[in-house]
Amino acid sequence: MEFIAKATGIKQVADLQKYIRIENLHEWCEAISEIEPISSDKCEADFPWGRLRVHREVIRDGLRFTLPGSAGALQWTITLSLKQRGLVIVHLTSVCEADEKQREAVERFMAAWASGIASWPERAAAALANKPVGECAPSFGGFG
Repeated sequence: MEFIAKATGIKQVADLQKYIRIENLHEWCEAISEIEPISSDKCEADFPWGRLRVHREVIRDGLRFTLPGSAGALQWTITLSLKQRGLVIVHLTSVCEADEKQREAVERFMAAWASGIASWPERAAAALANKPVGECAPSFGGFG
C-alpha cells in the first residue's frame, strides 16, 4: 500500500531535519503517542496500529522513518518537493495490503502529519515569542 500527503509550512530541508526529532514526533503527528526515546534516532512509540520501534534517518531531501518490527515493513519519508518550493511531501509505504479499518487508520495518520507540518509556522512563532530575552550588559563608549 502507498499513501501520500502534502502540506506547506517548512521551507528548508535543514529545518525539516533539525526540528522533526525522535523525542517530539507527537508534536508533529498527533497520531503518535507515548514516545520512549532509546537514542537520538530511535524510540518506542504508540501508533494507531500498536506500539512499535521507530528509526529516524536523515536522507538527502528530508527524513525517513522506519518501523522495523511492523508487519509489511511500514515506513514513511518526509521530503521537500523538488518541483514546488515550500511543499512538503509525506510518503508512506508498506508491502502489506490493508483492510478498510487499517486503511482509515493510515489515512488519519497521514492527515495528522499534514496538519502538524502545516501548523509549523505558528508553533515556531509561538516558541520564539515565549523565549526569554536576555539582558545586554552595559557598554560605555566602545565595543566592550
